[in-house]
Amino acid sequence: MRSGFVVLGLLLFFYLNGKSQTNLVLNPSLEDTVACPYGLDQVVYARYWFKPTPASSDYFNSCTNNSSISVPQNSLGFQPARTGTAYGGVITYVVNLSNHREYISGKLSDSLMQGEKYCVEFYVSLADSFNTSSNTIGAYFSDSFYINNTTNLPFVPQVENIVSNSLNNKISWVKVSGYFTASGGERFITIGNFRDDNNTDTTCLDWSLCGTAYYYIDDVSVYLCSDTIPLPQPTGATIFVPSAFSPNGDGQNDILYARSDVQLENFEFAVYDRIGELVFKTNDLAQGWDGNFKGQRMNGTAFFFYLKGSYNGIDYLLKGDVTIIR
Repeated sequence: MRSGFVVLGLLLFFYLNGKSQTNLVLNPSLEDTVACPYGLDQVVYARYWFKPTPASSDYFNSCTNNSSISVPQNSLGFQPARTGTAYGGVITYVVNLSNHREYISGKLSDSLMQGEKYCVEFYVSLADSFNTSSNTIGAYFSDSFYINNTTNLPFVPQVENIVSNSLNNKISWVKVSGYFTASGGERFITIGNFRDDNNTDTTCLDWSLCGTAYYYIDDVSVYLCSDTIPLPQPTGATIFVPSAFSPNGDGQNDILYARSDVQLENFEFAVYDRIGELVFKTNDLAQGWDGNFKGQRMNGTAFFFYLKGSYNGIDYLLKGDVTIIR
């Protein structure tokens, strides 16, 4: 079970310094649609986003009628969006398929200024169905939109994930971040793996299923670093959701509660069934699920839970499985 005493704190390293932080990425969480996607390889349906190569660049959105590309449940796994109800997805590595890559490209609201330092961040999560992780992913900035007939773009990204920032997390969103000094005139950002297979850092999480690294992508930000200042790391919280409960009326463990040692702000706790239907949701930490949905007792199969909240400047995101025992 992917649950228990798991604390997944995403630290907010930057705060405003007396003026607004301006994100230059248009449609940064891919919420704004040209149309709802109906299949894979349709990132162009997210406004201001497109693909630079013939390889598939995927778009997941809860508005679709196709369950294989929906949110939070889709054919690749279960992952709520970090923001809203949509995100992109790309392959960054495939064993025995030389240098196969997928990318998503987005448009900035304004050109970058020469000599200015820009902070860049985006969030990724390894899809549940894949058991190879790759720490090699980055962001390349250009003054024009490139279309390449090969699947491996021959560019050096200005920002690249550091190897020590492990990207093997299937439960939480992990931040990739960095900064660079602009040459001037850059208007487009492209995200993916720009290294060849020999220089790609990979880890096989299950040797019997080793092969492909696939990542969901959400919340892309580009802004002047001078807009922000670092603050000390705040004190964290401990959050816990049981892996099972038994709503049999004996007065013991009848209700599924999310547990926290502090009062969380912006709290949300939701439970979904295996096909992604919402069966319970609350914004009250004191309210739990009794195992019923639409007046009917649910059976003992596993469900997914999703929890988010904030405390003292830290955002928390927790997801996993829970089983009903009757």
